[in-house]
Amino acid sequence: MSGAYSLIAMISTSISFQLFTVLALHRKKTSRAILREVGFVVSFVKPAVDAYRVATGSKDDKSVLPPLTEMSVMKSLELAAESIPGGLLQTYIFLNAPEKTIFHMISILISTLTTGFSSAMISYDMDVSTNNR
Repeated sequence: MSGAYSLIAMISTSISFQLFTVLALHRKKTSRAILREVGFVVSFVKPAVDAYRVATGSKDDKSVLPPLTEMSVMKSLELAAESIPGGLLQTYIFLNAPEKTIFHMISILISTLTTGFSSAMISYDMDVSTNNR
């Protein structure tokens, strides 16, 4: 049960960081627009909304950061508060488990590869952006 509580704490921390960041980044907008952004975070669709904004090239004069930078910041927060600690927690539980199965190893491998892929995509997206060079 302690592993489950730890994972819930990581997810809660990640959501809290994302909420504070959204409030800081969209402070110049109307309360309705801020509430919509908060709703995106709480409903876990913020990554999809950010990706859509980057893909369509949307621009907002009232936003503090451009969409690509905002997406990178949000991904980084998720990696730092949830993905990396979650992977470490999985590894710790695997090492202390009396029975080690291949499914545990596959789960750890998938988590590690996903975290690495996300990190690489942040770097790649920033590198190929002509505005960020």
